[in-house]
Amino acid sequence: MEMVCPVCRKKQTVPINDGVGELSCPGCGLIVSVRLRAPRCPSCDYMLLMLHSDRCPECGAPISAPVPSVQLHV
Repeated sequence: MEMVCPVCRKKQTVPINDGVGELSCPGCGLIVSVRLRAPRCPSCDYMLLMLHSDRCPECGAPISAPVPSVQLHV
């Protein structure tokens, strides 16, 4: 995954394996950890990635719009 370091602004690639990646920025030494998760239905655990509906296609449960979250721990 490509990213720009939030401290030194150096563009780099974070290797992701099984949804998890980590690197030490060569520009400033900041350690970056990344965890990727696909959105899932709270009722049946069906993967909702790229869903364009307000209901789960598997069980019909209503799905609220996911709230994007980014956490930066410096």
